[in-house]
Amino acid sequence: MKVVVIDAGHGAKDSGAVGISRKNYEKTFNLAMALKVESILKQNPKLEVVLTRSDDTFLELKQRVKVAENLKANVFVSIHANSSGSSASNGTETYYQRSASKAFANVMHKYFAPATGLTDRGIRYGNFHVIRETTMPAVLLEVGYLSNAKEEATLFDEDFQNRVAQGIADGITEYLDVK
Repeated sequence: MKVVVIDAGHGAKDSGAVGISRKNYEKTFNLAMALKVESILKQNPKLEVVLTRSDDTFLELKQRVKVAENLKANVFVSIHANSSGSSASNGTETYYQRSASKAFANVMHKYFAPATGLTDRGIRYGNFHVIRETTMPAVLLEVGYLSNAKEEATLFDEDFQNRVAQGIADGITEYLDVK
């Protein structure tokens, strides 16, 4: 049995990025995506799937890491939506911090980026707490930009979310060799 921890970034008092429409919050998108990924992965009997949060609650970054560490998770995936000072910024990115996570980032990006249909901004090094402090392979996925009106609308489209959740799940199952 492989243990997968899915982290829906932000939550409760920490809304994360706010969409250009001022109606959509990153925390809402992240949770919707995490729940969809969980639903897909739970169909695989070789996986135990744990969410850092399953509702609109707030966890400190160190608490998110602790969930994965206490479970001795095989992989950790943090889901986010991006934002920029420029409404022209667009695309999807996969971040890793430790060299031990690079292979996981490569596999995740192979499925995740094409599933979005957005501009592929590549695999990047990122010094984010949740992927730096975890000891298992860990990635942080930036699905698209809430600061871009077109991408904001796309991010909150049900079909888009389902397609991207499937891409994330496919990356995890390939990396863990539990297809």
